[in-house]
Amino acid sequence: MPVANQGGVIASVGEEIFIISGTTTNDMTTGTILNTVSRLAPGIGQNGLWQNYLSLTAIFSRVDMSGCGLNGNIFFTGGRFTNDGTPQATSDSFSPSINSTSAAGEPSITIARHGAGSTCVKSLNSDPYPTDPEWIAVIGGSTGTSTLQPITSITTSNRTDFYQNGMVAFAIGPILPVAVYFPGVEASYETRKLFVFGGASALNIPTDSVYSIGLQNPIASNWSLDSLKMPRARYAHKVIRIDR
Repeated sequence: MPVANQGGVIASVGEEIFIISGTTTNDMTTGTILNTVSRLAPGIGQNGLWQNYLSLTAIFSRVDMSGCGLNGNIFFTGGRFTNDGTPQATSDSFSPSINSTSAAGEPSITIARHGAGSTCVKSLNSDPYPTDPEWIAVIGGSTGTSTLQPITSITTSNRTDFYQNGMVAFAIGPILPVAVYFPGVEASYETRKLFVFGGASALNIPTDSVYSIGLQNPIASNWSLDSLKMPRARYAHKVIRIDR
């Protein structure tokens, strides 16, 4: 990587991978990465090609935001503010094609928090249910305040927020049965479910539970505890699909 980074937002857009925000030091008041974009083109050269450049517009000065790529843009929300470590609720998006953040006024999540799991849900024409709606899901996190990275205290949340393309605001989803910090979140378009993997129930206490909810309309669904646990308890991990 061209710049050391912890707590940044990672998302793929097209054939490229982007990292925005984050911090380079243990004290985010001095090390937060401001308005810088790191881009990896995996198909160039033996190990891919990294580029580091400035966005034409300001990117939130935060760490541990939630985010994902959707329709050519990187949506990001929440996180901890650089100056004082307070949790945030506002959202924005970055468009790599124009190297700029949006002026569209993306909706805020329903409660300020950082370290929430997130994913963008978008069915492909080749999926079993290609007409299912697009969603942005933000799950769990912490409502506590800290300027240290890694964090030394958390206040875990069981809040779930869902935003459907075309809505004016995030909607509060069914409360997750457990409060978790930095869970992994991903959609299964084959089983039509959204899965939440692990997360920390308290500081440095990872869990191995897996929960799922209906993908077609998660706001009107209920969480179910999966009978199969993760092979290892984890938090602050990433869950990805390699087929899109």
